[in-house]
Amino acid sequence: MKKINLFIIFYLFVVSLAAYSLDDWDRAVNIYNQNSYLKAHQVIVTSKTFNDEGVADKNVQQFFNMKYNGKEEPEMIIVKATEDGKDTTERVRKLAKKRVNSVDSSITQKYEGITDHPLNPDFQDRIKRTQRKDKVLKDGYLCTVWDFDFDLNDNYYGKGTAWIDSKSGRAIFIEYGIKPDFPLVRNFTMRLEFDSDGGDSWVTRKLTMKGDFIFLLLNKSFESSTEMLDWQPEEIGNYHFGISDASNLQ
Repeated sequence: MKKINLFIIFYLFVVSLAAYSLDDWDRAVNIYNQNSYLKAHQVIVTSKTFNDEGVADKNVQQFFNMKYNGKEEPEMIIVKATEDGKDTTERVRKLAKKRVNSVDSSITQKYEGITDHPLNPDFQDRIKRTQRKDKVLKDGYLCTVWDFDFDLNDNYYGKGTAWIDSKSGRAIFIEYGIKPDFPLVRNFTMRLEFDSDGGDSWVTRKLTMKGDFIFLLLNKSFESSTEMLDWQPEEIGNYHFGISDASNLQ
């Protein structure tokens, strides 16, 4: 009986050590994984370009319904599109069909993995991370700060910083640049913002991409933000962003 009790005590001790060894990055990965069954059913993409003085010269918005139905890649249904306030929905729908039919597989292979999520547990063997000594206050959360390198594919890697709430282990922000520069784009960065979508969920609510490029010998920059809303289990397979709803969104 004593041997059994000693074994139980030893087992609980080992388990407690294993739990204690989880750092905040590991906790953030676990939370990401726990919420991975949720999928965004509404998406708003806002893209802006800026001249060399930093003034916006184009503003494009697109509203999508996301339809899953067990597919590996969701079907993105265009609800509404605007460019500088003008409705361009039908034109964008036609262009989207042409692009789907003319995708170059060699290009997709070159950039495969560029948008892989740094907290996806399947990709942790491609990440090297180091925790900074001091915690910082970020958006009201006391965060541990992590510098990391992320092997995206054979051609590109990400290098950046993650801010993780030291109390809950939830990721608050992740920001990283992609190197080397793309052929036509320089200083490309990605920023992930996290928040609850109701209840105990903790999901990626916004992805922002920024970069610089040259167009007709002019230095320009761009910013594209993707807001992901209405997170639900994938198997529901419905979508709720009706045309009447989107018509009032600018």
